[in-house]
Amino acid sequence: TPVTVLLTDGSRLAGRVKSFDRFSILLESQGQEQLLFKHAIASIAPSPTKAT
Repeated sequence: TPVTVLLTDGSRLAGRVKSFDRFSILLESQGQEQLLFKHAIASIAPSPTKAT
């Protein structure tokens, strides 16, 4: 499911949650992976557009 992640600094990331653990979320977007620490995430919502 595509999601939009709002970070505490105000930036937004779109992608698909590939994996998660107790402290982090692995987000896949445009063929690349980004490791996000949960303390830096303000919110996660379903994305209205399809993430690749």
